[in-house]
Amino acid sequence: MPEWPAFDYEAAARAGRIVYRLDPQRSRIDVVARSDGPLARFGHDHAVVVAAPEGYLLLDDRPDRPLPARADLRFETRRLEVDAPDARGRHGLASEMSEADVAGTRRNLLEKVLDADTAPWVTLAMSEFQVQGEQASAAVEVALQGRQYRQRQPFRLRFDEGRLTVEGRFVLRHSDLGLTPYTAFGGSLRVADPLEVHFTLVGVQP
Repeated sequence: MPEWPAFDYEAAARAGRIVYRLDPQRSRIDVVARSDGPLARFGHDHAVVVAAPEGYLLLDDRPDRPLPARADLRFETRRLEVDAPDARGRHGLASEMSEADVAGTRRNLLEKVLDADTAPWVTLAMSEFQVQGEQASAAVEVALQGRQYRQRQPFRLRFDEGRLTVEGRFVLRHSDLGLTPYTAFGGSLRVADPLEVHFTLVGVQP
């Protein structure tokens, strides 16, 4: 994998620029995957939690009102948490999964969809920020398995006493990254192409 992040945020901080580091304890990224196909009623919707994300955000040098200039985030696919009860509850997935079902779902995700052994990291790069009040958007490039997907995404942005919070929700499709959703019974039961990504990212100044 190329060096990450490509930009030297620590050098920028030493030069006096304002840099935020992602706080993994206060940040949360949930991905909800829905069942699809003629037999969808016999399947389960799933909630996947991104554990221990890493990230940075750099502010530009505007003297009147500093705004984000760039940001980078990554997470390790092997550390994804699948169908934890609290995550399922957050997204209205009422039924709990058995340990065997959770283990099987995680194995299928890592081995058959994400190919975690050969593609252990997912990275996101944000640029071209536009901000009006708390409403913001940026060009987001997601990279996985050597493929990139780029799209402008909206979010909410707040600054509060040395802390920065980014919150939002967007839809990312398996097909956007060239991934094939997991299927069973000849495709009659499958994971839907769209994935719902819910995130709260909190950055703090080192």
